[in-house]
Amino acid sequence: MQRSSIHSRAYEPGLIHGVLETRIEVLSDYLHVGMGKAFERPKKAIDEATFRRVYRDWLAGRPVNWDEYFEPHRTHFFARVGGRVAIPGSTVKGAVRARLELLLPEARYAVSQRSDSYSPKYVEIFKPRPRPQPSYKPPHVDVDPVSDLLGCAGLASRVVFGDHYLRGEGKLETVPVGGEWFEVAKRGDVFEGRVVLRGVEGYELGMLLYGMGARLVDGRLSFKTMLLGRLKFQDRRFGRVRFDAKPGAGVGVSLEDALRSFLARFKPSDVDEEW
Repeated sequence: MQRSSIHSRAYEPGLIHGVLETRIEVLSDYLHVGMGKAFERPKKAIDEATFRRVYRDWLAGRPVNWDEYFEPHRTHFFARVGGRVAIPGSTVKGAVRARLELLLPEARYAVSQRSDSYSPKYVEIFKPRPRPQPSYKPPHVDVDPVSDLLGCAGLASRVVFGDHYLRGEGKLETVPVGGEWFEVAKRGDVFEGRVVLRGVEGYELGMLLYGMGARLVDGRLSFKTMLLGRLKFQDRRFGRVRFDAKPGAGVGVSLEDALRSFLARFKPSDVDEEW
């Protein structure tokens, strides 16, 4: 596997190298960010001896009463990182990048988009349109502003999105949806993390904030509702969140000024994700 090229712009003088302290608050009844698959949920704790006996019976072809040990419906568990409930950094990056690719006319899709895979509600909200993919194959370089910041095939990102962990004593619940169970965070739960900046310009910081839903309201930074996680286009009880960001170590610029700089340089569109 070929490594992405280190971004030469990251070492230019005068760029921002620092940290954004970020958080994601759940606004809807539920939020589910999954692990990619569903599992049978045990009815009760199964000790190792019982597990081995049941497993041997199954391997030997003897009848096993699975209903004695497992719930009849599969459960989609919330994502975990290092054993802790979390929204993975890759999910955060995907959400931010998707907004920028859809709302910035100059942007391209880093991953090929298939129109037949869109949710009707997604199409209604975002109205995606065909665009070419970026290319970083020197000497023929054709990179859009979003890929220049967040990377693409052959070009490293200058922003690192950390995992965002459920804060404090927040506890998950399990709710039924369509014959299956989903482990969910609840309204008011907060996930906290960091975004590391590795040599970005002020307007690029503003671009990043715009992708997190930051807008200027009466001259002040305000974050709008965004959709995140599973079932966000199918069930109105799910998937509404709001980002927040504060300058951390190394970020000595006003976030409002960074967003103004971005808006002065580009003319992004906007959508209302509250459906």
